[in-house]
Amino acid sequence: MYCNLKNGSFRKRVCDIIFPISLLQIILYVFVLGLLSFTIFYWVRIISQNLWDELSMRIIIMVLTIGAVVSFVLARILHNQLRILGRLNKQEKIEIKKEIIVRPIRKEEYLLLEEFLYHAIFIPEGEEMPAKNIIYDPEIYKYIKNFGIKNDYGMIAEVGGKVVSIAWTRVIGAYGFIDSATPELAISTLPQYRGQGIGEKVMNKLFEELIKRGYKRTSLSVQKNNPAVRFYKRLGYKITHEKLDHVGNEDYLMIKELI
Repeated sequence: MYCNLKNGSFRKRVCDIIFPISLLQIILYVFVLGLLSFTIFYWVRIISQNLWDELSMRIIIMVLTIGAVVSFVLARILHNQLRILGRLNKQEKIEIKKEIIVRPIRKEEYLLLEEFLYHAIFIPEGEEMPAKNIIYDPEIYKYIKNFGIKNDYGMIAEVGGKVVSIAWTRVIGAYGFIDSATPELAISTLPQYRGQGIGEKVMNKLFEELIKRGYKRTSLSVQKNNPAVRFYKRLGYKITHEKLDHVGNEDYLMIKELI
């Protein structure tokens, strides 16, 4: 689906109408339109009882040929522009060919949490990513504000020296808060590296550390229409409550028993 644009926007409507037409279809439609025009013109000439001479035929063939070439060029430009338009905010998946290293987050890497918090925000299909300053909304920023205090802990995954995923827990009064004995988990993987099992590796390592620290369970909050719900269920999380977040989104409160 190329038309990954904000619902209701003019560009979205244009893209939804035009983009499903492939390049081959565009060329075919232009050809059919040209053929139809030629046929109509031909019958108009017959009806008016004006016979074509050889020169007239050559001129018409030349005009149709030039029109076909111009139509092809315009169709190609239109196709490329719509592809660019529809792929806004899309990033090509990067296949991992190097070892995935999972380890505790270091103090100097805490600054990376802002970027990963942004990528943790769920955006439904077809909507544009919000501005990055959305993370400074107090209800969102609390997930990383002053990270590193007591009971904060995180695991990262790196590939070729690049941090590509972070999972962390905090005991804070956020969306997934249960009680002071239940840390809330958040996880974020860079879009290009998703779907390759990295998040699962990071979370399993984090679960192991939480058990060592004496925690019996962990919680999280996730929007009901987020496909990640299935991922969390696979890792042992269970839905316990439904509620609205501060902007009216319907969320699940999920809990995983660690021991």
